[in-house]
Amino acid sequence: MKPQNKQLGQKIILGALFLAIASLISLTYFNYMESGEKASFLTSEKEMIIKDLKQMQESFGELTEAKGKIAVEIKENRERINILLDSLDRMEVDYNVLQAYRGELSSLRNENERYRKIIDSIQYQNLLLEREVDISRLKINELGEYTEALKDTNELLSNRRDSLMSLNSELTDKITEGSILNIYNLKGASYRSRSNGKVVSTHRASKTELIRACFVILPNKLLKDIDNEIYLQIIDPKNNVIGGKERVKFGDKILVFSKRIPIIVKDKPIDICDYVTTKQEKVNKGNYTVNVFYQEKLLATSIFQLK
Repeated sequence: MKPQNKQLGQKIILGALFLAIASLISLTYFNYMESGEKASFLTSEKEMIIKDLKQMQESFGELTEAKGKIAVEIKENRERINILLDSLDRMEVDYNVLQAYRGELSSLRNENERYRKIIDSIQYQNLLLEREVDISRLKINELGEYTEALKDTNELLSNRRDSLMSLNSELTDKITEGSILNIYNLKGASYRSRSNGKVVSTHRASKTELIRACFVILPNKLLKDIDNEIYLQIIDPKNNVIGGKERVKFGDKILVFSKRIPIIVKDKPIDICDYVTTKQEKVNKGNYTVNVFYQEKLLATSIFQLK
């Protein structure tokens, strides 16, 4: 081989070797730069995920009004975030790991949003319930005031009723008292007829033909000038009624009397005397009772004796 050709071949080999070394250096540099950028990106992503997880931890911590099952789930999610933060802080991450953590973070966000909606709904329902409670309480208070007013009114009416009943009772008593006849000085005596027709008193049972009752009727404004009647009852020693033995009924009571005496009451005392004949009956010795009734009420009683 000629010296010139040999030198040319060496130059070509040296050039190729130089290009190979340059390419290797360039590739190594670019790989180094790419590795640095990748590490920087992964670190930045890791820090961002850690920051988001901590914010999510705080967000879960704000859901303090959760109760029951939701409160348990929120507590579990906060513990889950603690585990993620702890593991993320310790391990070397790559794209796949970060993607998995991003998925966990997205799931936690969705859970957080779901819990917030549930709590908002519960709070809204509670607000409506509180309004209903307030309205009910207001109605109860109004009803209480109305009840108190009714109670006061009822008490006033009750007092007025009691007062009217008392007054009515007093008036009834007065009317009842005023509508009852009063008599005094009731006396009973026995009489016989002489041959000349004159009637004289006697104390002998065997000679008695008439029994007389005399009394005084007191004035009564309520009964003044009203046609009325009283009942004379004469009872012998054997407890028999002497005279007509008429009967009158007052409710469940029956009065057997000797004679009915018509009267008209005036505004002054009236002397009354009347007789009951004994000719058809045997007159026995002993005490005789004279009773005067107005309706079923016994007005007076008197006793006399026949020998």
